[in-house]
Amino acid sequence: DEYLERESFETSYFSTVAAAQEALDKHTAASAARDNQSVTGSSAFSEHWDILIIHMVTSKLDSHTMRDWETERNHIKSIPTLEEFNSFLKNRADLLETMEEAQSQKHTRRHSDISHNRPKTFVLIPTTRINCEALNIPSHIKLADPTFSVPAEVHMLLGADLFWAVLSNNRINLGKNKPTLVETTLGWIVSGSIQVPYSKHNKMQSYNTVHCHFLNNIELEEKLDKFFEFESVSTTQQSRTKGESECEQIFTQTTTRHPDGNFIVTIPLKESPECLGDSSQQALIQFKSLERKFNRNSEFKQKYTDFLEEYQTLGHMSENTNPQDDKTSYIMPHHGILREDKLTTKLRTVFNASSITSSGKSFNDIQYIGPTVQDDLLSILIRFRQHKYVVSSDIEKMYRQIYVKEEQRSLQQIYWRSDPSEPIKLYKLNRVAYGTASAPYLATRCLMQLGQECTDKNVGETILHDFYVDDYISGNDDEQTLIQTCQNSPTEFMGEKC
Repeated sequence: DEYLERESFETSYFSTVAAAQEALDKHTAASAARDNQSVTGSSAFSEHWDILIIHMVTSKLDSHTMRDWETERNHIKSIPTLEEFNSFLKNRADLLETMEEAQSQKHTRRHSDISHNRPKTFVLIPTTRINCEALNIPSHIKLADPTFSVPAEVHMLLGADLFWAVLSNNRINLGKNKPTLVETTLGWIVSGSIQVPYSKHNKMQSYNTVHCHFLNNIELEEKLDKFFEFESVSTTQQSRTKGESECEQIFTQTTTRHPDGNFIVTIPLKESPECLGDSSQQALIQFKSLERKFNRNSEFKQKYTDFLEEYQTLGHMSENTNPQDDKTSYIMPHHGILREDKLTTKLRTVFNASSITSSGKSFNDIQYIGPTVQDDLLSILIRFRQHKYVVSSDIEKMYRQIYVKEEQRSLQQIYWRSDPSEPIKLYKLNRVAYGTASAPYLATRCLMQLGQECTDKNVGETILHDFYVDDYISGNDDEQTLIQTCQNSPTEFMGEKC
């Protein structure tokens, strides 16, 4: 009963701390946003208001959040901006919000143990020297740490399972406003409140302390540190590299909209495409190899032909009738993979933009990969598990919803003919092609842009935070609200409200 009572207290305590921390971080983030709006209007702070506001807000942070912010600053090469600081606070609040509060005050069978980890601490315990003579500890008691009254660093943090295993039932209460002696397999420990004077007027101050006087094991401590390093969930975002920043700059400066509403993007290149050599010979060899495979498998040929005919019918590729007019050119080999275990797409066509040209470089070699712009999968799944009702779906032909700038389409060409008796023709791919290095970034970045431009706040939030690549993973605690969301699918949201 005593064990269950303590476990119930710990569950309630940590859930309360998490809720309080969540509220504090959200309040701090909101305050920072309000300060942002009020200060930016003043010309006096036009240059240094970011630094000033960050300084004011950080003074209100708790020690844990402040430590994480210092860690985050180490990853930022330049002076941190207010936008980066607000992003840090929001990410931390989102993580704390996903911690589910216990619904019962008592231990239930459906209970998961939580490991509460702290880095190695240099806090001295106790914070001041204690007068042992005033405690009247019996002389026959052998303490696990005879010098417990002298301020010293914590030697080791023990898990709850091990802590209760070393305790025995023998206890000695030293009296009112005095601690309790508890016997363990390693000796007696001192636990409880100690009243000590803290001023010249001899007023009393209470210290609630629990001391576990065990020997320090350096090797074990290092292993635990590594374990918690692997298991921890980071609340900070890695700073972008120079290449990622340039990639983002290309997108923001060159992306436009087609009359049909779809994005027109520029493939982010880190080198001039003029460095590419001849790619036609390798592409032609692999296409003829593909045709030989068609002769051996008629079903494979039919599916492949249907796929590329649909590609052409939808306008996603078009014949290049004047290849001599192209300043630069790259022809991608392509092949197909049959996946009989799939219920929908049994054939997957692969465009190989990593094929080396005669110069030793491929199209993928000269592209930026781009930064990750969506929330990490773990955060999305953690939020997904908090909902009472959930839904999942995906965007059909996500990459092919995005136009490539016309001047770059000659870098996305393939050989094709549906009948061996016909001449081999050259086709340009007009849309973002899977198999190119920048395709995942371009597709997800366009999706994020939709979320940022969306006039409906709720729709914008679900686009920004509930997508992993093209997979939509979301939910709601209200069934009717979720049904309404499903009826107005994210694709319709994008078309009508974004």
